[in-house]
Amino acid sequence: MPKFNLHERNILSVLYAAEKPLTTETIARRTSISRITARKYLNILQEKGILEFRELNKGIYWWITVDQKIIEKERRS
Repeated sequence: MPKFNLHERNILSVLYAAEKPLTTETIARRTSISRITARKYLNILQEKGILEFRELNKGIYWWITVDQKIIEKERRS
């Protein structure tokens, strides 16, 4: 079971609640962190195999790729 820091948990919570891909900008705004910090942690989560992304138009869209049960369990801890 992966362990997530505060920023990672907040990002995952936002994506989990959205139930759809979100842009880096939207994630940053909803987690109250800078776009640069959001991108740092989004990249870390992507490297861990938790998130995927796709560039569309002028935005980068992120979504959760792992079993939602892992995220739900981590959100409660």
